[in-house]
Amino acid sequence: MKRKFVQRRAMLKIKADEAATLDGPALEAQVAEKLGGTFDELVFANAVLAWLADEAAHGADLALAERFSAWAAHTDEGRWSHRGGVLFKPPQRVDPLNLVPLQTDRSAGYSVHTLHHIRRREGFALTDPGMHLAGALGEANYCIWCHEQLKDSCSKGLKEKPAHDGSVAFRTRDARSKSASPNSTSSRPRAGRSARSR
Repeated sequence: MKRKFVQRRAMLKIKADEAATLDGPALEAQVAEKLGGTFDELVFANAVLAWLADEAAHGADLALAERFSAWAAHTDEGRWSHRGGVLFKPPQRVDPLNLVPLQTDRSAGYSVHTLHHIRRREGFALTDPGMHLAGALGEANYCIWCHEQLKDSCSKGLKEKPAHDGSVAFRTRDARSKSASPNSTSSRPRAGRSARSR
């Protein structure tokens, strides 16, 4: 449902600029009416799967579901409204140089960085209660796709570049240690200190 309908159908058919023009709350109210009066992700997912089983009879229902899903997944308002769920959280590109979103103010002649959201840590406790079961299953399902594509570096480590014959080997600790220069400062004593004193 999340991958095949929300991401591959709704989000591809209705692009972000078009989704931004939709009336999300009104669409959600229409969807909720078809679900019995209140919106629930699991009930919505089961309803869409039932509609997909007979698209000819549920064309209007699926069109409504597509518009609502595109709004909920594409727009900031939609994602915030459904931030506690799992259906409308498409994979996002990660900028390794901007992992923590900051707001920067340079009006005073120097940079002042502030965070839009701060979670205080008390002692050694976590800063949030963790993920619920549906969220954990959603992440696990995404991991399965990586495993099928042989990209599960989180469990097996990073791969070396493919060899001439097309084979790919995973990086090992021995390979990393061999790549270190024998003349680097970390491999010889510092000035004024003996090897025994290190």
